[in-house]
Amino acid sequence: MQALYPNGGFKVFSDIHMRENPKAEDHLAGEEAEVGLYPYQNRLAWTKRVVGYIPVVDGKGEEGFLRIVDHAWHRLLSVILAALVCAIIFLAGIWIARKDEVEGLDKTAVSYHVEGIKNTDSDSILLPGVSTLNGREGDTHIKAVLLNPEGNECYFRYTIKQTDTGESLYASGLIEPGKAVMEFDLNKKLESGTYPIEVIVETRDIQEPKIVYNAGNIQAQLVITE
Repeated sequence: MQALYPNGGFKVFSDIHMRENPKAEDHLAGEEAEVGLYPYQNRLAWTKRVVGYIPVVDGKGEEGFLRIVDHAWHRLLSVILAALVCAIIFLAGIWIARKDEVEGLDKTAVSYHVEGIKNTDSDSILLPGVSTLNGREGDTHIKAVLLNPEGNECYFRYTIKQTDTGESLYASGLIEPGKAVMEFDLNKKLESGTYPIEVIVETRDIQEPKIVYNAGNIQAQLVITE
């Protein structure tokens, strides 16, 4: 139609839908069948397309056309395909992120840098010193730095045990080099007093966290005040 009427100027009486529906306002009868006629829409929905025109003459002798409209399945399929591709990319991104995430990392650990505390020898492991932890009676919360110094090529995992009973008071997750747990909660409340504790620093391979190296055992004390 664009070639025949480059500037427009032709009249469309009605639309014919390739797939019949009950909204037809009239019918066009042929020798073998009849088709429904629908109101002409100047702007079609994006899911529909024009597939052709039929020249006709109305009852008043006026010439015009019936426009044949069908579903634009390729557009709908393109949208569905694009949505599927986006979903696949999104799910793949989540899978890759989880695949690369180390299991057991301590989510409370934050970046922590202390001037002068850095391991510059790749063949050794630098253990920080812990002497005293302080807490309050009836409160499990402890503010103390459990550090894995920058430059270490392994993960740290801290365990705090009460020396006289052997009871575990706290266990961290895996702490990356250059990060530290700044505060944590004990497994139980303690009365005021000074408790001997053992701070066990377990070291694990940075590439294969399931590989456990030697642990460092630090004798310290836990001071609980009223």
